[in-house]
Amino acid sequence: MELMQITPPSYPVNLIAKDWSERPLYLASPMREFPAMIHDMEVLPDDVWLVSYPKTGTTWLQEMLWLLLNGLDFTAALSKDLELRSPYLEFDFMLHRDEQRALNPVLELPRPRLIKTHLSLAFLPAQLWQGKGKVVYIFRNPIDAWVSAYYHLVTSGFIHGKTVEQYLDQRLDTELPKKAALDHAAEFYQLRNEPWVYYTSYERMKSNLRGVVEDLCQFLNKTVTEQQMERLLKHLSFEEMKKNPTTNHRWEHAQRPKPNNNNKEVYNFIRRGKVGGYKDVLSPQLIDKANEYIEQRLQANNVTLAQLLLLDDDNSYFEMEWVQITPQSYPVNLLAKDWSARPLYLSSFMQEFPAMIHDMEVLPDDVWLVSYPKTGTTWLQELLWLLLNGLDFTAALSKDLELRSPYLEFDFVLHRDEQRALKPVLELPSPRLIKSHLPLALLPAQLWQGKGKVVYIFRNPIDAWVSSYYHMITVGFIHSTTLEQFMDERLDTEFPKRAALDHAAEFYQLRNEPWVYYTSYERMKSNLRGVVEDLCQFLNKTVTEQQMERLLKHLSFEEMKKNPTTNHRWEHGQRPKQNNNNNEVYNFIRRGKVGGYKDVLSPQLIDKANAYIEQRLQANNVTLAQLLLLDDDNVKES
Repeated sequence: MELMQITPPSYPVNLIAKDWSERPLYLASPMREFPAMIHDMEVLPDDVWLVSYPKTGTTWLQEMLWLLLNGLDFTAALSKDLELRSPYLEFDFMLHRDEQRALNPVLELPRPRLIKTHLSLAFLPAQLWQGKGKVVYIFRNPIDAWVSAYYHLVTSGFIHGKTVEQYLDQRLDTELPKKAALDHAAEFYQLRNEPWVYYTSYERMKSNLRGVVEDLCQFLNKTVTEQQMERLLKHLSFEEMKKNPTTNHRWEHAQRPKPNNNNKEVYNFIRRGKVGGYKDVLSPQLIDKANEYIEQRLQANNVTLAQLLLLDDDNSYFEMEWVQITPQSYPVNLLAKDWSARPLYLSSFMQEFPAMIHDMEVLPDDVWLVSYPKTGTTWLQELLWLLLNGLDFTAALSKDLELRSPYLEFDFVLHRDEQRALKPVLELPSPRLIKSHLPLALLPAQLWQGKGKVVYIFRNPIDAWVSSYYHMITVGFIHSTTLEQFMDERLDTEFPKRAALDHAAEFYQLRNEPWVYYTSYERMKSNLRGVVEDLCQFLNKTVTEQQMERLLKHLSFEEMKKNPTTNHRWEHGQRPKQNNNNNEVYNFIRRGKVGGYKDVLSPQLIDKANAYIEQRLQANNVTLAQLLLLDDDNVKES
């Protein structure tokens, strides 16, 4: 169908001050009269408009919104098609091309009206631009949306002889640039802080559906009991939505002319629902082509895909659903314990990562630096890199540490792309120094056999958690949460699943293995020279006294703090730019004080943290003094 460029009666210049003449707007040619009908349409104060690009999770969110707006009336929801309860604005006109009747489904709707549309911002009623009514917007990775659209078109009989590869390859050259998924979303993303706009993503709904429900209750001024929440989450589960006839567009399909689908397989409207599912059906070459187009449009809109997907939203990191991971095997040759009693968790978007790592090749001269976050990893990483590279201080000062010694998980965390995730490590010259925060059972199995070497560092978890808080402020992931709130909430939710004590205790048990070196931040603070000497022996390296003096100075807190190559500037530059609401910016290397948490946390919160720590220590049959190596060198807090 021919797509025509349309000029609307006016533009929302009160919302977004840009050159709208450079934002071409297209619709299918039979729809060319439709924007003029919509421009002056009356918006009611209690209207909720659900806006999206097609196949981005609209139906899922639409069902949730309708239930919240209608007192969680599940009986009504299950007895009447969603399209009749919440009409698709464009549908009647697309079907009948009749201006007289086109808006009747919306105009006859009882209040509060929930209206779905795929129109872009400039084609919506002008009254919406003034904040009359509310708008909810949902975005999804465009490649997943395009693949989903293909299967929907097959089901509807609009595609007969094309594969998904042919469909997407052709559309990328013709139709998809005019439909402008990224431009569509970027405009609403800019409006996400308007009080009448709620912006979310399919990916966020998949990772934290409860959080989105809670957000929308606040946005719509609705309340749900815990019992209602549980029922709503079950009703909205993929399994329930897929088998629910009222949410699978049966009524809508029945209104369309019956095309012949040539015995093609019929796919349910709600089909797979997998984040990143396009990777299972598209070739790497076509994915690269799609990503090139996406990146070009992202740059034109001065936004990143991670931002549009809310992967780096203020709460998305902490509210991200933690899923239990079962690895392909366990290091039973190292630790003979009941591994089923050791749950392993990762953020939901990382659940495919361990399978990539399990069979990863470890080189004989690899050194793997493993730790829980914010435990002194960067400090030890710089020390190790210098020992492995002939104390080349010039090179160390001229190239970011993250490029010299990559963080294994970082590329996947940032891009969610299995094709490229391990390239920074695989392209590293030997000897490779690889940093990871993965627990023992999720590391490459070849490491368990003693191929390569492992260096592990531990730190008092409360100091590590406090350090994490200030780091999250700096990168803009935390805005209004105080340190006390951060600690109190995370002790009940996130920290038990990240399991700092379990993480360390397993490596502590391996400290006498010839391929493992275990140390602590506290020991490095009290006797850095001793740790250097230990590592020289462990790595079979030698340093002269003159080199030792220079190394100790280079690794001093003052030098590390002012060294741009060890403060994660490169890494921060790769992440989407966050708004930190004028919060103070803290250096990655900030204070470095042992026991510094005592200066900033209340005694009550320290007691709560220590109670949790003690419980995990007892479960692992170890003491904090042992993990910190306080019994080795009489390390004192300073």
